Amino acid sequence: MKGKIVKISSNLGFIEYGEGERVSYVFKDYKDFKIGDEINFELTSKSVAGTEQTFNRAINLKSTDIPKPNYIRLNKVLRELNISLDKAIKFYDRINVDIEKRPTTKISIENYRLLSNYINGIELDFDTKENTYKTESTLAIERGTIVETDIVEIIHPSLIIVDFFDNQKAILPLQNLSWNIFHSQKIFSTLTVGTRLKVVVLENEQNKDVIVSKKHLIDRPSEKNNWNKYKIGEKLNGTIEEVLVNKFVVSINSHLYGIINISNDQRSLYKIGDTLNLILNGRDELNQFLKLGIQEDVELDDEVEIVQEDYQTQDEDLKSSQAFKKSIYYTVANKEDRESVLRWFAEDAKLYSSAISLETTLFLNFGINTKAWDNDFKNALLPNIGTNKTEKDGLEFLSNQKYWVRTNTRVDNNEGEIIHDWVLFNEKIYVSGRVFVEEQDYNFVIFSLSLERTKKWHSLDKTNNLNAGTFLLNSKVRFLSTTSSRPLDSNQKNNFIKIQSKVLAFQTLNKLKKESGAILREEGLSISIFNNFLEYQENNERKGQEKDRIPVNSYKVIPNTITETAIEIELDLDDLFGGDGDENQMITIRTEEKSHRENRDTEFVVFCDALVEANNEKAKLHLKNLNKPLDILDDGFFIEPKVSLRQYQVQREVIKDFFDKKLKLDHIESLLVRPEKIKPPEEITLAYNNKLLEETEKKQPNNNQVRAVKKAVGNNNVFLIQGPPGTGKTTVIAEVVEQLISKGEKILVASQTHIAVDNVLEKVARNKSLTCVRLGNAQRIKEDLRQYQIDNLIEAYSEDFEKLITTNINQLDYILSHEEDVDFSTLRPAIKSIIIERSADYRDDFKEVLQNKNYEFLEMLSKTSFSNVNKLKDLLIEWKNNLSHEKEILIKPLLYKSIDVAFATCIGVRTDRELNEYNLKFDTVIIDEAGKANISETLAAISMAKKVILVGDQLQLPPYIDGSLLDEKEATSFPKSKYGKNFLKEDIQHALKTSFFEFLVKRIENKQFPEENKELLNYQHRMHPHIGEFISDSFYEGKVKMGEHTYENRLQLPSPFEKEVVFINTSSAQRPYESFDGFSAQNDSEAYCISNLVIPKLLESGLTPDKFAVVAPYKSQVKHIKKSLQGHNNSNLIEVSTLDSFQGMEFDVIVFSFTRAASPDQRNKKVGFLDDARRLNVAFSRAKKKLILVGNSETLTDPRSHYDTLFNYTGLFSRLVDLSNNDSIGNFVNLTDFKDLKSNFQLVKSKLIIGSLHNCKYKLSFEKPNYIGHIFYIKQGVEGMFRDSDKNFEFDRDTEYSMYISFIDHKNERVYLSMNKPQTLKNKRKQIKSNESNQFESSLKKLKFFKSKRIGDVIVVNYKMEIDIGYLFEIEKGFDGLFYNPKKDHNYFEINHCYKMEISKIDQSKGRISLIIPKDRKWARLV
Repeated sequence: MKGKIVKISSNLGFIEYGEGERVSYVFKDYKDFKIGDEINFELTSKSVAGTEQTFNRAINLKSTDIPKPNYIRLNKVLRELNISLDKAIKFYDRINVDIEKRPTTKISIENYRLLSNYINGIELDFDTKENTYKTESTLAIERGTIVETDIVEIIHPSLIIVDFFDNQKAILPLQNLSWNIFHSQKIFSTLTVGTRLKVVVLENEQNKDVIVSKKHLIDRPSEKNNWNKYKIGEKLNGTIEEVLVNKFVVSINSHLYGIINISNDQRSLYKIGDTLNLILNGRDELNQFLKLGIQEDVELDDEVEIVQEDYQTQDEDLKSSQAFKKSIYYTVANKEDRESVLRWFAEDAKLYSSAISLETTLFLNFGINTKAWDNDFKNALLPNIGTNKTEKDGLEFLSNQKYWVRTNTRVDNNEGEIIHDWVLFNEKIYVSGRVFVEEQDYNFVIFSLSLERTKKWHSLDKTNNLNAGTFLLNSKVRFLSTTSSRPLDSNQKNNFIKIQSKVLAFQTLNKLKKESGAILREEGLSISIFNNFLEYQENNERKGQEKDRIPVNSYKVIPNTITETAIEIELDLDDLFGGDGDENQMITIRTEEKSHRENRDTEFVVFCDALVEANNEKAKLHLKNLNKPLDILDDGFFIEPKVSLRQYQVQREVIKDFFDKKLKLDHIESLLVRPEKIKPPEEITLAYNNKLLEETEKKQPNNNQVRAVKKAVGNNNVFLIQGPPGTGKTTVIAEVVEQLISKGEKILVASQTHIAVDNVLEKVARNKSLTCVRLGNAQRIKEDLRQYQIDNLIEAYSEDFEKLITTNINQLDYILSHEEDVDFSTLRPAIKSIIIERSADYRDDFKEVLQNKNYEFLEMLSKTSFSNVNKLKDLLIEWKNNLSHEKEILIKPLLYKSIDVAFATCIGVRTDRELNEYNLKFDTVIIDEAGKANISETLAAISMAKKVILVGDQLQLPPYIDGSLLDEKEATSFPKSKYGKNFLKEDIQHALKTSFFEFLVKRIENKQFPEENKELLNYQHRMHPHIGEFISDSFYEGKVKMGEHTYENRLQLPSPFEKEVVFINTSSAQRPYESFDGFSAQNDSEAYCISNLVIPKLLESGLTPDKFAVVAPYKSQVKHIKKSLQGHNNSNLIEVSTLDSFQGMEFDVIVFSFTRAASPDQRNKKVGFLDDARRLNVAFSRAKKKLILVGNSETLTDPRSHYDTLFNYTGLFSRLVDLSNNDSIGNFVNLTDFKDLKSNFQLVKSKLIIGSLHNCKYKLSFEKPNYIGHIFYIKQGVEGMFRDSDKNFEFDRDTEYSMYISFIDHKNERVYLSMNKPQTLKNKRKQIKSNESNQFESSLKKLKFFKSKRIGDVIVVNYKMEIDIGYLFEIEKGFDGLFYNPKKDHNYFEINHCYKMEISKIDQSKGRISLIIPKDRKWARLV
């Protein structure tokens, strides 16, 4: 094959061939070839280690000797290497190559190769440029340069300093000694100052340390032959090099290292230096070590090998028959399944191990006259294993392999007989056949044999079998030829039954797993739907979501504190993101550039990411990882939400683990299957940390807040706390956390959003004696709480760690002050006193952990010879001096170990690497706002602890889902997609909007879960009683009482806002009705009322913007209100938002815009999305002192506007109106009662003059049968319509258009616009006469045409346009003919070009002519 080398990296080169295809080759084998070389090569297939996958690799590279151009344009190089012009010129300046600083400059292929190698980190060819690279500055020593140097200092435990140029030093980190960290440690221990090393430069930049590496000069272990020499299941010998908490590190020959997961028992049995018999389980390509298991010898028949403990199931319920009887599996199993599993356990104690040991050798016969023997064995296998190999050699080769085995019993549909199939396979070999039974004699006969994936269906079978109850065969296998027979005493019946029993046992287990999943049984469909929805969202993100990409024309650079560079753009980005209420949203900035791909002119290229700080109509973008010139954005750019597939992938992983029974949820599931096992929480006597709770218990013994704390602390399994608005959920959680920690528990506090997590952390962190750790990205954490983020804690705790080392040095000093032969036991009391005295300075929340480390050091000293004490002291002093380099490695494990309470989002729990790496488990997990968390988020969190406390409210916001994704009217919505089309609408709504919290509440209501395990917080302390009692009566059946101080929540404001509940009725306004902007509902009257009447009066009364907020249920109305507020002072400080971001927040005053208002001809129209009791509950309950409602009372109280089946919405809104009409509680005000009220039109009508020119901004379009109406903003909220009769105009929202006012309808307050200045009356009359004349002339031409033309005549016509049913041609001006062609498969017509067409039909009565292409097609060509 022919190709061209297009890239070379440190290990591989890449060849481009065919139609844009690429293949790699091993660079070190063909170092003479350079980028741009044309070569011939061959393709070979390579296996991916540890899998059945393959990939192509190029071999036998040879030059084609094709002359190549000796230059290339620099701009092409810059695009290919993705670097700036400045970076390229800087490189050539360093090597003294004179290049003109222009993108169109031509450079030689040699200089191109040097630049490419430099960018890709390849060693530069100094021999050919011996004088070029010699400069006085060390900056001339480029990345990839190999140097010989001496070690000048070794800093334990992980840093080497080597000599560099110009009296500088370079850093050689421990991890850069070898590709494997354990081998690196071994090399490190042998090095001394003065040792000479050969290293390669990795980093050498201005004002930064020089970093060098030794490992980059050698191949990775995975690139060596012996890495793949060992096969999965193969036995190996290894020596223990290091003992970790739950792992052994072992060395294999030839510098290979492996990891063994061990139990505590195994840890005590072995020590460093012991040699182990091992078995290969897999390979870790990332960390370059083998995954191994210990092979423990058991006395059995010589021919039989034992199942390794490493293959035993990790499910405690399946390790013995006794455990199975006590498990949830036994509970849900029927009688037959129970008896079968117990019988199988009696036959095989390790029934659910993934390996199998047979009682005798397994004999396999090649069938007579089968392809397996003649073709597969003789013609394929024997040549493959070597030359001149005999049949005996082949049979021995097969018999000496290690295999996986599986059987499958099925019924032949044609014959009706039972058939037993079997397969054996490993990485190289796949053997399949059938078991024949004759008078109790079982014979395994081979039907097919394949090697190295030579049969495609066998490769697929391998993959399927590995996923379907296949077992590692730890017994001897013997292959027999067609003429050989088994020994007489080798009946295979028992072998077959044992394999089949194991297969059936796993099939039964899979069935029991499904039946044991109580959540699955109840909510299985919901979880499946949710999994599909996640896959749908992930697929949407993969496609790029171009509909969310927004163009930006200009920006300005602003001062910044978050990142190095920030810009500001004049755009409202609220609609760019969903409504999850989280701050610090990320976007991706793209620029449109010329594409290098075929069939594409341009493409959108990533410029950088940015953190968004939205501020009404403007947004600050804090640019991250900026490595391109900022002026690239000067020509415009695009922004889109930062695509993160990880959130969907993590949730799908959780669901998969749930289905696969990998999540440890048995403690929850068993309770749901057998409610009688649930222990009610104990109400224990407590000494409260929060004195307010102590006071509450005395004054209000019926206050459930106190009872909830007691029950939560006494919880034995699952406990629910329902917290209506303002009932002090966070106070309860904080107290519960402190109480449980005082009992010695580790606590995890999780929630669906960062905001909710931080709210709890803020309260708990007031107790300075607790070790609080906030997991997650620091930028997503509230600024004043970032001190608790793990990386910041490491910095804070380093001082205490230094004290730890000092205390250990003090111990050594005390020992050194005595004679060498002193009895250590006499020193121990004094050393303990030193530890107690010095540890008094440790911070309280870290003291116990550090003190234990001091005592561990003391025990080590008791076993250390006196002669080594000085060496140990020197080592500690050196360690102390270099602590800054090792903070994270040393302190992070201790911090995780000392955690009292961890705070994280539900997804953050799953993705935190250290939580999983240290296998950290908690005693109790508390999930706040559990009513908003979807099922996968909740499952991820509750699997982390033994006990669960869910705090939420099923009557507030459900899990957030973007409603547009569920809109069946949208072709791209989930219900219309392949992922959701098979589900019912009701099932989708239930699955995506029901939380696990609500699921459990419903079980309580249905008497399927103990009522004692749920507590309702029944006193609210936020709202004035006039508001709070309405919330309690409307949503909580009056069960929520008013706190004693809530009557003090008053605010003195002028009329009409002096009462607590104010309803401003817009139905009396001139145009009170809703409209739609193409996205959702909006209401001009309500937006005007709020922005021009309500808010100005609130501000005039002295209320500051942080004391009130505006809430609307629709994004379009939010945007409309924000726009109407522009021009008001401090409008950017006023909070205007949808409901989704408000749960957990509170304000003195809430202004609520209902938005929906039906016109008289739409009285039966439903208010739709507004009818959501949970959302209304959240909206109204944010108000502490006043609730100002703006809406159309006629629509809201009309039963025709609502579906009152599930909830009485008509009654709810009627009660609100009645409440406002109650003089002691509220005010009901008609909008027209405001004397100073004027519409936007009336305010500016004096400036609206026919013929006046205005700069207008496009808003939206709507289509009518005869025209398209385009709506534009004119000024101060007034809009006008441009009538597009030809339907051929398109407008851009970011562009201003100059438009004339052509007509004003003062009665209906409507303005009409035109592109051209309107004519005077005189000019209009002239135009009418001209039009009449033209129409008469056109009629004469038509009449003349019909008289002179016949069907079949060929005429010359002018192509005009494409329409729905074909193509339109102009015969004469104002006279057209139609070529009927609805398929539109003639795409060669060009507008305003003439063609010859044949007349196919003439209808003079209707004035119509039909055309066709002439029978001789050449006459239809362009004239």
